[in-house]
Amino acid sequence: MLENLNPFFSPFLDKLKKHPKRILFTEGEDIRVIRVAEQIANFKLGVPILLGNKKKIEGLAFDSQISLSGIRLIEPQKHDEFSHFCSFLKEEKMQEMQMTEIEEMLLKPCYYGAMLLRSGAVDALVGGNQVYPSVLFRALLKMLPLRNDVSRVFSTVVSFLPSGHSLFSEGRTFFFSDCGFIDNPTSDELFSIALETARFSHHLLGREVHLALLSHSTKGSAFTPSSKKVAIATERLKLEAVEKNLLFTVEGEIQLDVAVCPDVADLKLPEGAYQKTPDVLIFPNLDSSHIAFKLMQHIAGAKSNGQVILGLLYPAAQVSRVADEESIFGAAILTATQSIAYQDLYSKE
Repeated sequence: MLENLNPFFSPFLDKLKKHPKRILFTEGEDIRVIRVAEQIANFKLGVPILLGNKKKIEGLAFDSQISLSGIRLIEPQKHDEFSHFCSFLKEEKMQEMQMTEIEEMLLKPCYYGAMLLRSGAVDALVGGNQVYPSVLFRALLKMLPLRNDVSRVFSTVVSFLPSGHSLFSEGRTFFFSDCGFIDNPTSDELFSIALETARFSHHLLGREVHLALLSHSTKGSAFTPSSKKVAIATERLKLEAVEKNLLFTVEGEIQLDVAVCPDVADLKLPEGAYQKTPDVLIFPNLDSSHIAFKLMQHIAGAKSNGQVILGLLYPAAQVSRVADEESIFGAAILTATQSIAYQDLYSKE
């Protein structure tokens, strides 16, 4: 698995070997997850923790000759913290619920995993490989607090275009937002999504990043409410970058071909306006972003590593039910790496 991993991950693997993290997989009764956990343990990237029926996980591992050395298994109803979590939720958060209802809720892996993350028992969470995305999202939103400086949670897909592409012969990494939560964001929400994605991509890439706020219009060529909100968000971002000396550049509202094709940009933008190929693509609504990253994945051959969920106080990612082992591994590495410098990024909280 590591032999075929995108070179983008190399610095993260080095960091995790120095600062290994506890990575929780909420649906551990899955041979893909068990294989990923073995890789993480073997290369000393962290401690994988699998939620699920212990005997079933052990049986799956035995049948596939997978070692569980260095991997922790947790059954929620048998875990030492189960009763403590139930009492905490009853007293602090869900006083209107009966204790039996709270216990039933925490028996669901996504909810128990979220409580383990909140309690500090684990550093990062990956889930969704055996449930609908909404199941995981609902659990995380119910159990985990948001950061103070964001109004809405959203998700970012980190997508890797392989080398040999006509435009990007050496390959390319893109950050797509928002791909999972806000169906029709306002200009304020687009501003927040773009700013937080810029921070996240800068944290991973370690350099100045370039943003494109996408639309069906380029610089007012089709003046609609949708293009207007993108233009407003763009201007706010430009001011924010200058006033706070942030390490990103931004262009918008622009069409996708303008963002990624220099020849098209030369025709459609004022002379000298074109800058660099964007790292971050911000979409005007959920439909366009979700369709775009699926097109990249299934037609262009890009590799997507789950949806990294941003806006929560804790690192988490959702992976598709059809995700392969490489994608699950990538999501785990991204969230674990995010947790390394988490206190540095958000020290005020």
